[in-house]
Amino acid sequence: MSTFRVFARVSGIIFLCVGLICLPIGFGDNAKRDTSLFFNLADLGGYIQDAMILIPAGILVILLSYRLPSD
Repeated sequence: MSTFRVFARVSGIIFLCVGLICLPIGFGDNAKRDTSLFFNLADLGGYIQDAMILIPAGILVILLSYRLPSD
């Protein structure tokens, strides 16, 4: 059951999740989170532009996947 519709939904969910990871959530939520350079830059807002591209792109791909024909 690996159709293009399923692939589009999964890729849209991945885009959305990666975009949400790029958003700053603040310092001190998790002690191990502060040891990662990626999460330190994300908390400082270094990836906010990437998040603002990936989140709407993920939502758009998910919504467009419902317009694709099923099996």
